Amino acid sequence: IGNGYKGVGLYDLAIDAFQKALQLNKTINNNLQQAFLLSNIATVYDDQKANVEAYDYSKQAYEIFKTEQNLRGLSTIVNNLSLYSRR
Repeated sequence: IGNGYKGVGLYDLAIDAFQKALQLNKTINNNLQQAFLLSNIATVYDDQKANVEAYDYSKQAYEIFKTEQNLRGLSTIVNNLSLYSRR
């Protein structure tokens, strides 16, 4: 749902949808899905040129990907962090 809202530029609704999914995944201790949702939230902020928020959410995702040893997630998030830190 969040990606659908993001795709049509409804950023507040996208963030709200991702945040609700994030809370649900915290409740059920699904760490990896939390990381992906945090990364999605970061991309919404990036689309809005809110680089500090994008970086902060990406950093949270990075910590989870690192703990979970998810190399695919780590490679993506490290790339995103480098982009956000340069802006």
